[in-house]
Amino acid sequence: MGGLPKQQRCNLVVALTCLHVLANLCLVALSLKVEPPQGIVFMMADDVGFEWFSVYGGQSVHTPHVDLLAKQGVRTENFYSHPVCSPSRASLVSGMHPRNHNILGNSKTGDLKSQYCRIAKELKSAGYTTFQIGKWQINPKTEPEKVVTYCDFDYYLTWDQTDNRYKKAGFYTNLQGMTASASKFTFEQNHPTYKTASHVTPENWNPHFMAEIFDKFVASRGKDEKFFVLYEELLPHNPNTKVPGAPYKGFKGMVWGLDDVLGMVMDSLSDKGLADNTLLMFTSDNGARSTETATYRSRSIKGGKFAQIDSGVRVPFIARWPRVIPANVNSKFLGSLTDVVPTLVDLVSGKHNSVYDGSSFLASMLTASDKNTVHSVAVQHLQEHSHRGKDLYYLNGRLYDTSTPFSPKSISTSISSFCTSQQLIEFYSSAARSAYDTSLSPPSGGWFNAQSCGSVICLGPSVECSSADVTTTTPYQHGSQQTATTTATTATA
Repeated sequence: MGGLPKQQRCNLVVALTCLHVLANLCLVALSLKVEPPQGIVFMMADDVGFEWFSVYGGQSVHTPHVDLLAKQGVRTENFYSHPVCSPSRASLVSGMHPRNHNILGNSKTGDLKSQYCRIAKELKSAGYTTFQIGKWQINPKTEPEKVVTYCDFDYYLTWDQTDNRYKKAGFYTNLQGMTASASKFTFEQNHPTYKTASHVTPENWNPHFMAEIFDKFVASRGKDEKFFVLYEELLPHNPNTKVPGAPYKGFKGMVWGLDDVLGMVMDSLSDKGLADNTLLMFTSDNGARSTETATYRSRSIKGGKFAQIDSGVRVPFIARWPRVIPANVNSKFLGSLTDVVPTLVDLVSGKHNSVYDGSSFLASMLTASDKNTVHSVAVQHLQEHSHRGKDLYYLNGRLYDTSTPFSPKSISTSISSFCTSQQLIEFYSSAARSAYDTSLSPPSGGWFNAQSCGSVICLGPSVECSSADVTTTTPYQHGSQQTATTTATTATA
């Protein structure tokens, strides 16, 4: 190549790069047998919906790093959390619905069972070194060592849940030699078998301390060492406080601070030469508090934390993996925090484990496709349930069109229109199979696990039911003996 003129060399490099990207996309589209990334970083914000980020249409705060991440990867407007922190975080690490992992609301004493805490175990079995940073809140705050003993993370730096999380709070950690100054700490003396919890109160602003420790972690990884970081950011949850360097005050400043920390994480990966082969994902655990109002596409959107509405559970999801994922794609694929573990297991092992309530959205994410591999997601807070589909929302026996965020429109569905709508068939079928929610029913009435079209009751994804589609099913609930059985019948074709 050295003998070619400069312009031809440039053109050839561009062409080869395009061929490399296209080849990876073809592999993804045809078989999804891509080599897993060296790094996986899952970053989750605390109490903010997607209406606050400029790339999604937010106009209250300029968020250049979230925007850049989206420009370099894929984003979707159809990603869902639960309405409050603890159920969302438990679903994230377990791949289970709250009804099954039994963390139904916020609690400082909630205790996720070891057998349900699977995210680190799955990734360690695939050869990844694992690190949890920040907010946890799914085991008692006095038992931080459960991040290791229950959940099997190699390392943790877990917020101690002191009320002022930004200045006076500290962290429990199993990192040996941890000091109040991140600049004086090194990972070189650590070994993953060290489990005893110590406590440290940082000298500087806690979100920056976390970002500095993350930087130390990725800098200490071996050339080909696989790593996974569950980065559970403290921002922008209350109390609203002055953010170093922020051009905004109040909650707007907190959102700006979150964006700034994301930029630090992105810089760490880039500076260490890890960005190209690291899957970096960004989302939130629920929407903003009702005391905060965002300007979104010239509309005022009040925070909906604790509620099943869009501003309570519709959160950002952005994924960047330059080696594989196409850049700057605004997709519509459906997913939720419950689907993250199944997706990661699919990525690193190619397996689909029936132990999970969630489903893998890997194909949709890697190809940046609008075509759903997840057809419904369940949302829960305490005893209230709802179901979300792509542009659909089901709550208390009513179905809504949510194709325009924050503007749900009631849908009146007759049995005839239901039986000719592939979207509705897929939505109801998926919700029935995944959630086993006996309070939900299709428009014809009866148990939610069956679609009744004329004289045919079909459990399959198609209106045209074959004998293979019609079966007897016995749903179950994890951790209980409750079962429900329904027998489907066929009509002569």
